[in-house]
Amino acid sequence: INDYGNIQFIENRWIDLDFDAPYLMTEYGALGSWDLPKDKNDRRIEQSDYAKAAQCRNYWNRVREKKGNNIGGFIFSLGNTTQESLTFYNINDHGYKREAYLMIQSLYTGEKISHHAPRIKFFKGVPHTINKAAQFEVTVQAEGDALSYAYTASTAIEGVFEYHVNDEVKLAVQGSGSRVVLTAPSKEGVYRIYVFVRDEYGNVSSANATMKVS
Repeated sequence: INDYGNIQFIENRWIDLDFDAPYLMTEYGALGSWDLPKDKNDRRIEQSDYAKAAQCRNYWNRVREKKGNNIGGFIFSLGNTTQESLTFYNINDHGYKREAYLMIQSLYTGEKISHHAPRIKFFKGVPHTINKAAQFEVTVQAEGDALSYAYTASTAIEGVFEYHVNDEVKLAVQGSGSRVVLTAPSKEGVYRIYVFVRDEYGNVSSANATMKVS
C-alpha cells in the first residue's frame, strides 16, 4: 500500500474489513504535492528540508508502532527528478545529501547523524510578480558550518507525472553569499526561484518561492 498521509487510516480499514493478511507500506515519506497549500501564484508551497525529514521520521515511527498485520515499509525515493520542482521529491542534490537522506540513513542503520544539513531559517525577497528582466534582492539566513550559497530558477509546472518536467533557468547573480541581487527571466511565465546552501560535509538544503514574470 502507498500512503503519504496517515497510516492509522490504513490500519482502521484493515480492522473494519476484518482482514487477516499482512501488508507492506510500499511507499511513504514527505507529503505529496496534493497535501500542500498553494501560494499566490497558484503553485504548491514546498516543505522545508527539515520538515520533509521529520515527516519521514514520524511516519517511520508510526509504521513500527502498528507492527502486526503491518510488516514494515519502504521510504519513497525518486532520485533526481524535476516533478513539481527541481527539489520536491529528491532526498539528495546530485552528490550532496539533504536532511531527509541523512534521516533515512540514520533510521535504517541506527547510527546518529554526525553532521546535519544546513538549516535555512528564511529566504526572503522573491516578489510574487515582477517585470521581465527586472532586478530584485534576496536574503537568506541559514545555520551551519562553512556555508556556500547558489541561486537558480526553474519552470513551475505541476501535476505532470513524468520524470523530468521542469527545466532549470539560469539567473544573473550580482554579489555572493546570503544577500544577492538577481535578474528575473526575460520570458513571461511562472518560475520558482531557489537558493541552495551547502556545507563542508557534503550536505545541502534548499528553499524556493514562486514568481510570476510579466
